[in-house]
Amino acid sequence: GDWGAILERADWRQRLCALRRGTSPTILANLATWLADRVEAQSFEATDGWQSIETLFPNYRTLATGLRRTRNLSDRVRRVKLLHFGTPPEPTDMVLSVEVAAEPDNRLGIRVQLHPGGETPYLPEQTVLSLLGKDEAVLQSVQARSQDNFIQIQRFKCPPGTPFSLRVEWSGQSIVEAFTS
Repeated sequence: GDWGAILERADWRQRLCALRRGTSPTILANLATWLADRVEAQSFEATDGWQSIETLFPNYRTLATGLRRTRNLSDRVRRVKLLHFGTPPEPTDMVLSVEVAAEPDNRLGIRVQLHPGGETPYLPEQTVLSLLGKDEAVLQSVQARSQDNFIQIQRFKCPPGTPFSLRVEWSGQSIVEAFTS
């Protein structure tokens, strides 16, 4: 059956083992690829968990998400990923949003926001969103206060091929997402 097909593939077995252990292998998201594939942006659904905001929230245009439109849709792409923290019976979900735009100087402009992903309109207090550079050095960091409906790091630009990571920390747990521009 389906389990047999899953267990036949070594990469899927590793993924299952990682999920069971609560760890996940690092998958490097390539932002330049997101821009190259922007024609399919509305129907985009990735295997690494990053998806279009329309896929995660079909009626997002009617939601007050705090995501401001500062540029033309044709020169930017936004992807979101649902992050799971905590354990039942009280898990906490958050939505990490990454927007990438082609800049006139051939660099990529990147905007990162973190939103609540559950029933509550606010992020859990003291949630930390950090931008990490080489050797995981913290380049920027922001912490949620008691009634923040989202937090964001300052928009930044980098040349193609630059590696960086985003780390979200809450209640002693940490999730790191790795990227290359």
